[in-house]
Amino acid sequence: DYAFTINDREVHRSDIIRTRVYPHQLVREYANGFTETVTLLDSVNALLIELDSIPGRKVTFRPFYSDIHSREEIYMKEEYGIVVIGRENHRNATAEEPYPGWIAVGLSPGVSFSFAFYGDQIAGNSYSPVAISSAVAARHYAILVGAGGTGLEAYTTVSSILKEYPAWVARRKARIEGM
Repeated sequence: DYAFTINDREVHRSDIIRTRVYPHQLVREYANGFTETVTLLDSVNALLIELDSIPGRKVTFRPFYSDIHSREEIYMKEEYGIVVIGRENHRNATAEEPYPGWIAVGLSPGVSFSFAFYGDQIAGNSYSPVAISSAVAARHYAILVGAGGTGLEAYTTVSSILKEYPAWVARRKARIEGM
């Protein structure tokens, strides 16, 4: 799961006034006028979250884990504004557990000027070791969460797609509309 704040105020899903489901994405409209669009990208392990009509100057994003409960269970680093998080007990996929053990999170605009806050947060049974904030004020933000079998794979997914994410969304929409 994930959570985000705008101007240091947490955004609650209970503030959603309308949800529209399209074949290629989910769009949530919030009471204060901004929109969250969630898209699973094709052919990569990546989730794109776009925030539009942002009424503030600062957006912070925080990934949550339901099966990790402390910093000792993960490895973390930040590189050029992208945070990479790996599971200590699953640094490499195995035949028994073939899922990716790493995620990377990037925020645009200003991916090179984003910065991470290493601080634990617990929400119910979920745990987050880090939050990433944009240092660039904008009305539109894109947050990309990519998964990989290695930290480098997750990082490369995020760093390459974040530069051209509108094209990835357009390709997914065209593929699904063509079905």
